[in-house]
Amino acid sequence: MKRKMKHKKANKAQTEIMGLMIIIVIITLIVLFVVSVVYFKPKEDPLQSFIQKELSTSIISAMLKTGSGCTKDTTMEDLLIDMVKAGGGSTIFCKSTELSVIYPKNPLCQNIIDGKKALDCGISQILEPLKERGQPFHFVVKVQHNAPYFNLSHLSEEFGMAKSMEVTPYTLPIYPTDQVLEIWLCMGGECPEI
Repeated sequence: MKRKMKHKKANKAQTEIMGLMIIIVIITLIVLFVVSVVYFKPKEDPLQSFIQKELSTSIISAMLKTGSGCTKDTTMEDLLIDMVKAGGGSTIFCKSTELSVIYPKNPLCQNIIDGKKALDCGISQILEPLKERGQPFHFVVKVQHNAPYFNLSHLSEEFGMAKSMEVTPYTLPIYPTDQVLEIWLCMGGECPEI
């Protein structure tokens, strides 16, 4: 009888020790997971994020103020607003062949007769230096939840599926309607779901 009691106590002690070991292993795995997530996650560089946002805003702002080359007094902003009001087309007719002379190698700049084609030419020329530098970008122009008027991207293999850092659209109200044109230029990768 004493032997059975000793054996039961020994079994019970072994079971308790195994239980404690399992709990310790589980706690160790949890601690390792937390440490790996907290300490080894990729750190976002706030300076790089700021530079990308400012570069994006500067390019869009300059783009909107740039003369269109379509007529003497129309800017790219005028052409964008006209495109939205015309439902993706254009009501502005170009009087100048200046763009085909200035950009003879760009096929989008040849035979421009309306504002939409001048817009295509201007946007492609403004974004060309980013392509030449190998800077990945995603450029989208759309009205709120509608399909985009422009959806251009230049992504290298290195940034193939990368998402851009924090970005907000440049907004342009379309008067007298309540529509708002959103212009996105996401540097470093694709724009987030927009």
